[in-house]
Amino acid sequence: MPFDASLFNKNTSKDKNKDTHAILREDGTEYIEIKGEQKQKQKKPKGLILGTIAFFTVVIISILSFMGFIGIKTFSNPTQQLVFANDQKLERNAKDILFAIESYYNEYKQLPWDVTYKYDSPQTVNQEPRSIIEYKWVNELTGSEKLRNPEFLELNKLYIWASEPMVVNNLKICFKPESEEYKSKANANNNGNSVQSGGTFYCVSANE
Repeated sequence: MPFDASLFNKNTSKDKNKDTHAILREDGTEYIEIKGEQKQKQKKPKGLILGTIAFFTVVIISILSFMGFIGIKTFSNPTQQLVFANDQKLERNAKDILFAIESYYNEYKQLPWDVTYKYDSPQTVNQEPRSIIEYKWVNELTGSEKLRNPEFLELNKLYIWASEPMVVNNLKICFKPESEEYKSKANANNNGNSVQSGGTFYCVSANE
């Protein structure tokens, strides 16, 4: 029998990578040829991938646009920048007054109007607003000199309301916002009642 070299060179290795190669078809699918056999490998259609990317891009842009709408509206207008900064200052001042009242209570176990100024307690909800500068007990607060400093805040623009029982957590310090952003967050009406929208006053409270 004549010597057959093809039998001697027959590949008996389990490693199929030596005889494996991929061929790309015109329809975008790919098949792998292993020792003459064809094993098809599906590829995700390019259109589906691009569509998914486009969808998530639109979602992200929509979210960013919504978050930035009020900010753009505010900071593109120099006048709005000024009143927005002032509203921010009033909000900080309102929180400082609440903190001063709470500190007074923690130290003396009573509110500053409970004894000496018991006839000068804050307006209760449903009463007309009264600015903090009209209350004598402000002098009793820690750092009252700082609170009355015109460079620190304008007490005549801040108002206080209380709900029964009159405890720290039932107090709210409010102001009438001038900027569009704070107006959109106004959470109380002219009598101090809380509202979800369309309020006249923006209030901060100790229980926030």
